[in-house]
Amino acid sequence: MKTSFKKDLLTFLILAMTLFMFACTKGNDQKGQEGTATEGNVEDSKAVVADENGTSMEVSKDAMNQKIKASDSSYPVMDEYIMETMGLKFKLSERIKKALNNKEMVMLCNEMLKDGYTDISYAQFDFYKLTDEQRETEVGKMGDEYMNWVNSLEKIGSIGVYEKALEDKIGETTKCDNNRKFGESKDGEYLYYQGINTSSDKELQDALLDSEFEVIEKGKFNGMSAFDPPKKDMNGSSILPLDTENLDGEKFGDENIKKADLTLVNVFATWCTACIQEIPDLEKIYEEYKDKGLNIAGVIMDTVDASGENKEAMEKSHALKNKLGITYDLIKPDKTMMNGRLEGIYALPETFFVDKEGKIVGDAISGSHDYEGWKKIVEEKLAQVNGGK
Repeated sequence: MKTSFKKDLLTFLILAMTLFMFACTKGNDQKGQEGTATEGNVEDSKAVVADENGTSMEVSKDAMNQKIKASDSSYPVMDEYIMETMGLKFKLSERIKKALNNKEMVMLCNEMLKDGYTDISYAQFDFYKLTDEQRETEVGKMGDEYMNWVNSLEKIGSIGVYEKALEDKIGETTKCDNNRKFGESKDGEYLYYQGINTSSDKELQDALLDSEFEVIEKGKFNGMSAFDPPKKDMNGSSILPLDTENLDGEKFGDENIKKADLTLVNVFATWCTACIQEIPDLEKIYEEYKDKGLNIAGVIMDTVDASGENKEAMEKSHALKNKLGITYDLIKPDKTMMNGRLEGIYALPETFFVDKEGKIVGDAISGSHDYEGWKKIVEEKLAQVNGGK
């Protein structure tokens, strides 16, 4: 299994490591959760954290030293929770909602993913009672202070979804001594449990038991977190019409897509070290396959922000192109975000393929790859669009 902290979205696809341990945690093991700080391609005021999947994100070093009130990490209070990726719908009792609003309790989300981030191993909401001191505790945004705070809390109970392989280990996972199964997924692969810690506050136990839970159809896993919306199946949908520009201000649109049998669309950002490191190999692939029906377009996400063109990112992009000798097109996101295909990307780099009609071919490719990895992928995709030839 692989564990890591959930990264909450700020703007676009930029993942905010400044809040990287808050709101939701993945698993209880902290080993490897902070990734590896990578030197190069960033200013001294910033660092880049990369995970084992080859995704990376920028972290302000000032933010790494800041503190936050730990109780602010509680999941928002809602009248009804519809968690499609988990396959769970529930309503908390009025007493629990009041306790959460008053910060008498916190509701934290906790998950573990299967190897390769293919689906959920388990995902659960944990409910804890707070003392006055715990309510006001401030913790560092990096390091183990937050998890130490969580481990000091009095656990009331949990509600969650668990792969069937964990059926004999439910108590170990929920950290509760009384676990009630209330449903399972349609395919029988996932079980749903409510856990109660019988040694905890009795009134809050009863209030949690008064909550209503219902199993719904489990959505397709999005590759990032059970607490995010399900992944949209865009295979076969089109990114056209496309109207944008490359770094030199030249139009890049439908005609650029139609001129090749297959276009590799590599989505990245100038601050993403793992993204930058694979570009020389992508350039080699382009030179080798451009006369065999392949085109490559690099979409630089941070060249556009809420106010329009990001001048700093554009300057970095030009420098990057010149330094690495990139000959394929580097383009800005268009106003439609490629008909929505660029929306909902939670980690960079991400790569997908389209045919000459702009239709998406197969599943997206997450993380960075070397030359041999890309060569294998490209040959498979070219054979797919050319009818196996």
